[in-house]
Amino acid sequence: MEKKYFAFISYQRKDEKLAEWLRRKLEGYHLPAKIKRENHALPKALRPIFRDSLELSGGFLAQEIEKALNDSRYLIVVCSPNSAASPWVNKEVQNFIDQGREDCIIPYIVNGVPFSGDEATECFPPALRSLQGEKEILGININELGRDASVIKVVARMFGLSFDTLWQRHNREQRRKRIAWAFVAVLLILISFFVSGYFFKVNREIEQKNREILQQSREIEEKSDEISRKNIEVTQKNEEIAGQYREIEQKNREITERNKEILRGRDRLLISQSKYLVTEATKEYERGDVAKALRLSLYALPKDLKNPDRPYVMEAEAMLRKCRLSVEQLKSDYFKTTIIKHTSGINSAFLSPDGKYILTASSDYTARVSDVITGQQIFSPLKHNDIINYAVFSPCGKYIATASSDHTARIWDAKTGVPLTQPLMHADNVNSVNFSPDGKYIVTASSDKTARIWDVKTGKQVVETFTHDKWLDYSEFSPCGNSVLTMCDGDFVQIWDIATAKPVKEVLLHEKFVNSLFFSPDEKYLLINSSDSVVNIWDTTQDNELIASLKHKEHVYTADISPDGKTVITATYDKIFVWDIKTGELLAEPLMFDEIDKLQYSSCGKYIIASSSSKRQVWNADTKANITDKVSLLPREYYEPIFYSAGNEATVISQTADEGVHIKLAEDEYIQHFVHSQCGNYIAVVYNDHSEHKYAVRVFSVKTGKPITEPLFNERGINSITFSPNGKLLFISYDNNDTYIQNLENGEMVEKPLKAKCIDFSKDGKYFAFITEYKYNKYLIVFNASKIEQINEPIKCSSNTDFLAFNPDGVSVAVVSNNVIDFYNINTGEYAAESIKYDNRITSVAFSPCGKRLTTTSFDRYAMVWDIASNKRLWQIEFGYLVHSAHFSPDGKFIITSSIGSPDICIWDSSTHKIVWEISNGTSASHATFSPDGKSVYAALNQDIYVLPFQPLQEIIDKYRNDPEHDWSLSQEEKDEYSLE
Repeated sequence: MEKKYFAFISYQRKDEKLAEWLRRKLEGYHLPAKIKRENHALPKALRPIFRDSLELSGGFLAQEIEKALNDSRYLIVVCSPNSAASPWVNKEVQNFIDQGREDCIIPYIVNGVPFSGDEATECFPPALRSLQGEKEILGININELGRDASVIKVVARMFGLSFDTLWQRHNREQRRKRIAWAFVAVLLILISFFVSGYFFKVNREIEQKNREILQQSREIEEKSDEISRKNIEVTQKNEEIAGQYREIEQKNREITERNKEILRGRDRLLISQSKYLVTEATKEYERGDVAKALRLSLYALPKDLKNPDRPYVMEAEAMLRKCRLSVEQLKSDYFKTTIIKHTSGINSAFLSPDGKYILTASSDYTARVSDVITGQQIFSPLKHNDIINYAVFSPCGKYIATASSDHTARIWDAKTGVPLTQPLMHADNVNSVNFSPDGKYIVTASSDKTARIWDVKTGKQVVETFTHDKWLDYSEFSPCGNSVLTMCDGDFVQIWDIATAKPVKEVLLHEKFVNSLFFSPDEKYLLINSSDSVVNIWDTTQDNELIASLKHKEHVYTADISPDGKTVITATYDKIFVWDIKTGELLAEPLMFDEIDKLQYSSCGKYIIASSSSKRQVWNADTKANITDKVSLLPREYYEPIFYSAGNEATVISQTADEGVHIKLAEDEYIQHFVHSQCGNYIAVVYNDHSEHKYAVRVFSVKTGKPITEPLFNERGINSITFSPNGKLLFISYDNNDTYIQNLENGEMVEKPLKAKCIDFSKDGKYFAFITEYKYNKYLIVFNASKIEQINEPIKCSSNTDFLAFNPDGVSVAVVSNNVIDFYNINTGEYAAESIKYDNRITSVAFSPCGKRLTTTSFDRYAMVWDIASNKRLWQIEFGYLVHSAHFSPDGKFIITSSIGSPDICIWDSSTHKIVWEISNGTSASHATFSPDGKSVYAALNQDIYVLPFQPLQEIIDKYRNDPEHDWSLSQEEKDEYSLE
């Protein structure tokens, strides 16, 4: 079989120079023509010769070396004490021996002594020393023969030729070459003689012409002197004129400097005025007069930022952006009323956790799920054989539980309405059903005097029955899920330990029927509202001690406990009372509101919201001021749908307009990270699905907020997600270094998993880089994105490498390893800049659009900006809590940060380091970034991703200065109030 290589040179790295010299000599050697004529099978040249560092194609694969050995006719072993100790050299020799090709091995001794028995001088590897007796191979010693002769002897042994014959012909060839070079040298000397004579003649002619030119130059010089004298006279006159001009210019400069000083003074006054107006605008905003705050901040800004009539003040921009959000909400028609009808009375009504659907239970034997905006039913009614007394959603929104007078409770799929288990049987009417906080169990209360706990997925009872002396109206889990509260025959309440199925508290008796009951968030207090116009507050940690009785003169319709567990609100027909939960004392005069149907705290506890059939009112929970008509930017829960039911109708009041797009995940799906495509059309989200106990990736549309792919679940952690530049492919890297590629047009996986981690594309889309692992080492690899070809040798990185980011310059990549950032040039593999080192683990890095600056966040609660070239920290922001991410805007003017504490999302001016925009709703912001055009902000808050507008300042200024529907300029009275103009 024909071999690809004439020979394979085996050597240890310390002998690399001699191995390379030998390869060049062998490939450059040509057999004498006479010997070639005598044996036509011999080649003209010995090419190619294999040497691993030149021939291997990347990847450091042992199989490539073995393939090269098998494709070589001879094995030339560069023998020295270095190679004798090399296991790789020995393995390559043993490979030839194992194939029975001992006669094709040629030892080439460069140092040491074969079979010396001394490690310091032994030059044969163990496999060669094993060939003794008839199989013993003699080495070719470069030190005994000399370099040229040793090469000739290698050639002679390879082709079975006589060394003396080759050596003599080699020497004759060298003599012929010396004679040829001598002839060439004589010929060059003769040519030089004739050329010199020719140039001597030419030079004489050139000298003659130069003398003629010199004479002409003298004549021209004399004429030039005369012209120069005349020019001096003209220059003197010009200097006199210039002096006069300088005096005029000096006076102009003095006037200009005075004008500048006047302008600087004016600007200082205007800046002070603008800051004063911002202070006043802040006061008006806090009072609730957002419109006036907007007018003041608008006045404090220039009309045209490119040609400003007053200096720009960053604080004025921040205030204008804050006011804009509130004003736009006030201008919109936010609310719509929807009627959900049954053919008989409605017994319960609840909203889904995401606020999109309402679940109603009716005496017409049905429960229905309807859209809160359109009122349309999502699927066919859920049916029982008797009145449905109660129906609720699970906390995650995936399930529905119903309780009926047909002696059963049922569990349904909330998306399809399909029953998930067999009916859960009681011996009498089932009056209520509620889910546990984790959604895994339900508790039912029945007229058969029992309460039972059931597994949601199997429909089996999981603990012993809670038996009572009277029939049960109601039961529910405590907030922590460790106990169950039951209400019997409307006049007493009992708390049970789930683990033991035993009562843990004494019975809480009431003289009249109990209307409603609530746990405080910390489960310390139990609030019970009964028909005796008294709301009792019990301390559940002190053997049900009654700590307060909130007495009213009228029937109490509804009540609620604040999220911090410190206050209670109660409502009669037209009054709202605020009480201290510990002392039972009234904290304020009653708040007036007609026909109260529902009363609640906002989830942040800052607002009290009451509603009736036709309207609702909002009060500041601290000041008790009514802020409905001039409300500022309230938390999102203010705009969640509210409802009430009467007779056979349920009325839902819901928000119909909102700025931006809202991507909402389920309650048990917690966002870890998200990225947006370069085209700005998609957002890919990594989240932890607690119900599935898995990680997942899903892609959403930025325009609609709706998912465009099904979730991809995986039990392994997800390291990173990256869009291809055209937005058609999504690269998903898992913790085990497998990267899958999803086609977003059809949702299918288009490739087998790549052994890659942390893929990132260059800004122009030409390259993509990733981290791969080989033999417990990690390497940075860069590919040409269009040809899918590797463009660099693997760059060895730290074994702790976490993630990477491509510099917008397209030349360098930042690689993050725990608390160190290294910068590599993708073409050379060398360091592109000095490393940045932290004391704590780095959580994010992002380049500025120019690629010269870098934002970083870490566990030390700082966001920092670095100059990459000088390795200097330009500025830092200290947070009192963990900051997750920091990113530049596309134009580099702003930096957006996300963090755990308030404010959750901040946008900073990158030059002044001051906040120009913020979101504060008390939730954890896991990630935030700008849209590709910089006009929107993507923010992840718990289970939600919001796409919020962030318009250029000039567009906002123009919007309100040119508003055809409303005049946003200050009135003359307001100008007089603030001493303007």
